[in-house]
Amino acid sequence: MAMKDIYHYTAAKLALFKSFAAADGTTAVTGNAIDLTGFNAALFTVTANYSATDAAEYTLSLKHSDDGTAYTDATGDYIIGPSEKVSGAANVQKIGYIGGRKYVKLVATPSAAATSTNTITFVAHAILQQPEVMPA
Repeated sequence: MAMKDIYHYTAAKLALFKSFAAADGTTAVTGNAIDLTGFNAALFTVTANYSATDAAEYTLSLKHSDDGTAYTDATGDYIIGPSEKVSGAANVQKIGYIGGRKYVKLVATPSAAATSTNTITFVAHAILQQPEVMPA
């Protein structure tokens, strides 16, 4: 029996790349629109590069859309697992999405302003999962 591998059942896309500075305050940053065509779920992974003493925190959320134009907040059953805040102590986080919408975006909202002059760089990827058609 052949082992099924995750490589052929997933796809990866860049969801967000942003450098935050102290001047960014509490302005939310919305990532790229991720087209879920052919998939039914996505796992968003976020890695943030912090200076050792920065107290900035970011709350992760998702927005979704049928047409790629009008986005609404994804809530309730669309979200997989609680999302912890991204911070210097927890600089790798994830948030999942299951839904019937075609597009989804990651949103990072600062909930505590940066305290240093160094930038905080976010890199987030969407790992698309649950393909509609899978290799046998």
